[in-house]
Amino acid sequence: MADLRSAILNCSACARRKECTKPVPYNGTLGDKIVLIGTNPSREEDVANKTGVGPNFVLLEKIWAESGLKMADFWLTNLVKCYAKNNRTPNEVEINACQRYIRNELEGVSSKLVITLGPLVSNRVTGNATFANGQCINGTVGKGANRHGTFFVTVD
Repeated sequence: MADLRSAILNCSACARRKECTKPVPYNGTLGDKIVLIGTNPSREEDVANKTGVGPNFVLLEKIWAESGLKMADFWLTNLVKCYAKNNRTPNEVEINACQRYIRNELEGVSSKLVITLGPLVSNRVTGNATFANGQCINGTVGKGANRHGTFFVTVD
């Protein structure tokens, strides 16, 4: 995974790279993890060059603590790796430029649960596909599906 982190940090595959401080890699260590995938880094993540910082994660950490979970139980990442001005939604070119990173992360992390944050992330991570058991999440918030022993669910 060190090669993947280096590839992310050195990426300049799209114009979004010119808008950020530096690409923001995943945050986590290998092992059984709950994978949480957002759309793109926040301004706070861009400045800190770390996924999982900022106001949204302060709230999530409080919720996790009440549930007996901690940040170390999660693999935090984003669909695209660079912040853009005004935190705009990534376009197709930008998403395609980062697609390989998400694919490699999911292959490298041992996870039984992948939580995608929003329909855009869900559709890109699952390929908007029907899984072998007939389940399909199709970007539907609150719906989940099992794929090869990993459960995918979308929240918004």
